[in-house]
Amino acid sequence: VIMSDRLSALNQTGNDLIRTVFQYVSAIPGIPLDLFEGAVPAKWVRRADDYTLFAFFNWEDSPKELACPLENRPCSGVDIWTKQTYDFPDGVFREVIPPRSVRMITVNLAAAGSCILV
Repeated sequence: VIMSDRLSALNQTGNDLIRTVFQYVSAIPGIPLDLFEGAVPAKWVRRADDYTLFAFFNWEDSPKELACPLENRPCSGVDIWTKQTYDFPDGVFREVIPPRSVRMITVNLAAAGSCILV
């Protein structure tokens, strides 16, 4: 889905994607965590009142392993697309991201305490 798509003509999959994305729309901008480390930042964070959203993009045509500290202690998060729960025993996200894909993880601050990027 591209925002210039005719939204009224989307199939159910496209509608579900739009619904999921718009749950996380905010006036608060995302902040790149790896600015100037590549052509386009791949690691992003956006804090909200009760959660922090991390986005990990693979802009390449082959799988890529990404690692990023989330907190300074163990935490857990939920993938916004699959609703899969992830545990990060050392507070670090590590995963192989498929080509041209994104993994978006929310960390619930009410459950995890304050989020501190290290």
